[in-house]
Amino acid sequence: MAAPWSGGTGEPSAISPLQTGLLGLAFGDSATRIPRASVQRLLWESRDDRILRHRLSQLIYQMNRTVAERVLEPDGEHIRVHRHLVACDVDEYLTLTGSEDFANACDILERGFLAACHQRRTAALADWIEEQRIHKRLHLRRAALAVWEKAEAAHDWSRARRASEVLLRLDPREETILRRVMRARVMAGQVREAEAIYWSFAERIDPSGEWMPEPATSRLLKNVREAYRRSAQRSDRTTGSRDDPALVGRSSELAELTRSLYRSDGSDGSGGWRTIAVCGEAGVGKTRLVREVIKSARFRGYRVIETSTSRLESEIALGPLLEPLSAPWVLPFLRTLTEPWRSAMLSMLPELQEGMKRFRDAPLSAVAGVSRHMCEGFLRLFTAIVESGKTIFFMDAFHWADDATIAVLEFLRRRWNNSDFTLLTAYCEEELWPDRMVTRFLQEEDQQAIAIRLTELDDAAAVKLVRSVTTVDAAESQLARLTRTAGGNPRFLIDLASGATDETMPGGFHEHAAVPPFARQVVARRLARLDDTARSVAFGLAVLGRTTSVDRLSVVSEDTRAKCLNALDRLHRLRLVDWTPQGVRFRYDVFGQAVYQQIHPSRRAVLHARTAEVLGRASPKAPPLEVARHYALAGRPRLASMCALEAVQQADAEDVPSRFRTLLAAYELSEGSRRGIIAASLSRTCYDLNRLGQAIHFGVEALRDAKCLQASESIVVQLAVAQARHKLGLADTETSLAELAEIEKSAQTVGDGAILAAVVETRVEILERSGMRDAVVRQLALLRAMDVPAQPAARCRILSTLALEAGYG
Repeated sequence: MAAPWSGGTGEPSAISPLQTGLLGLAFGDSATRIPRASVQRLLWESRDDRILRHRLSQLIYQMNRTVAERVLEPDGEHIRVHRHLVACDVDEYLTLTGSEDFANACDILERGFLAACHQRRTAALADWIEEQRIHKRLHLRRAALAVWEKAEAAHDWSRARRASEVLLRLDPREETILRRVMRARVMAGQVREAEAIYWSFAERIDPSGEWMPEPATSRLLKNVREAYRRSAQRSDRTTGSRDDPALVGRSSELAELTRSLYRSDGSDGSGGWRTIAVCGEAGVGKTRLVREVIKSARFRGYRVIETSTSRLESEIALGPLLEPLSAPWVLPFLRTLTEPWRSAMLSMLPELQEGMKRFRDAPLSAVAGVSRHMCEGFLRLFTAIVESGKTIFFMDAFHWADDATIAVLEFLRRRWNNSDFTLLTAYCEEELWPDRMVTRFLQEEDQQAIAIRLTELDDAAAVKLVRSVTTVDAAESQLARLTRTAGGNPRFLIDLASGATDETMPGGFHEHAAVPPFARQVVARRLARLDDTARSVAFGLAVLGRTTSVDRLSVVSEDTRAKCLNALDRLHRLRLVDWTPQGVRFRYDVFGQAVYQQIHPSRRAVLHARTAEVLGRASPKAPPLEVARHYALAGRPRLASMCALEAVQQADAEDVPSRFRTLLAAYELSEGSRRGIIAASLSRTCYDLNRLGQAIHFGVEALRDAKCLQASESIVVQLAVAQARHKLGLADTETSLAELAEIEKSAQTVGDGAILAAVVETRVEILERSGMRDAVVRQLALLRAMDVPAQPAARCRILSTLALEAGYG
């Protein structure tokens, strides 16, 4: 405990041993009032209360005088402690423990509670100090244990490692805590450090090297070395391989799966068969979540058997069971089986027959039929495996499991004993067909199984995942567009972000939109399950490309409202579309893009034409640019140009940036004379935005066929081009003045005073920039003589500055 500071000088005061003991009693706890009787009993052996009260009062007085502060104050039968006047490491210790800074808290604890109080101790004070040391050590241990349990449940292994390492400092010979430190280091990616802490522990326990670890510790060390071997193999692979992405936004699901999976060995009545099902949309992260948990399970001593099914192998009988059981580790368990079960299993596992009596492979018809004899063989083999330790059987993509596999699992489930066995499945509900055995199996298990349903990531988690996998320094708007396209689906987010560049961040529905292969496969499988009507409605929704009403969709797809509703119900059951208060939309934008690309170009053009007509007649009418886009994609350029020009006419002239975006989109959707008119507007707008290169480009295009422009419009475009050329240094002063002279003649022919004034203003700017002051004065006089309204800010600036300099103020 730190000494008190004297008089605010910052220098520690020298205090006597008895004063040290008094301070320790006062500040050893967090109390602000302590009983006088207790302090007297602990500091002195005497039993005369009158004498002790006087001694304590004198000691308090001397203490306060020494430090020049009223640190302690008599208060009847108590002593009041003014804690804010003393810098005390006990308070610091409690703060560090509360903030989970266990390492520094342990440093304070190891210095020893009241270690400076080694003189003038009574027996009672010595006992009190020892009691406080034990209490504070227990306080730190309980806090670290609580953090360990929470961090382990949430798979926050960095936090778990810090807590477990402090626990090992507190109990350096506790083997259970050693295993926690090793497991936390491995899960945090520090595989070699996990083995190093094992050898450090062994050296501490027995320097002679004769220490024998517990079986659980030996198994864990073996798993650690295996994990290091696997990580080394991964590092030797080609650079094209991709590690598991970050697991974000799944803390609650992770904790729920961890709690469900890690149960006691039957002492709480939870032993026996257990089914845990993780379900959700394709790509939502079921496999990633499960792998995070079973990676930890291996270091807890669980045997984990993994298998996966696939759509193309769904007709291979017993494939998901026979594949993992063909590994060499199964052979010792096969040898423990009695006949005829050993022969039955070996007949289906020819890979394990080496060195044993060879058996003829089971005929295909027998395997497909799954006789009771075979089911009994599987039951005895799995029983032998489970009796050797707690076992988890993880079946990924369970929705593709074949009927024979399901029949064996049902047999095992109904006849299982009390051994601890967990069937862990991951499946997509939308891939379940009503007439398949796997669907019926899951429905029957629904009452007893633990179901964990994954949904899409929220926006914050989606952005965090994207930033972890992409090298593009994307703006917030790009990230928002990407997450909107993927709909918070982790697999779609990763696929889109991994291949994204600044130029290819996903946008709306169009023919060349980026659609990940996985999303394309998902959509293709679901479209194959639809009839012609439902497929037609899906195509119509993809062409509409936004949330829409059933009435509009029925017109575009040319179906009755009733048929359209039935089709949308089927699409909703397959999780392709969602209903919203505003109407119906694709579940994910990437689904709409994939469906759009499935439509034949000729059919796509027809659907775009219908959509343009529907939107053009809508009340309220859709934006003209959107209608123009559909007409352009329908191959009707004349109608597209008309709508594009209408959009230009409606654009807000005051909001120049917004008008520029509208003009640019309209320009791309138009052709012919209307394209020239829009190019002229673009040239003037680009000049106002100081986009001088674009102003010249669009101005030249508009003037190429000036017949589409009115004379005054053509002159204004010529003026904008001339101004931009001079500012960019593409024309010298003489050339620019000559161009202005020609433009001035044309303006005089038209008789537009405002254009003439603009020409003079431009000439003044060019002359002033060239330092021709006399010519500037003459032009200013001409400008003042013009009877036209006040022109743009440029004229006002010229009249207020240059005219004043020339004496025309």
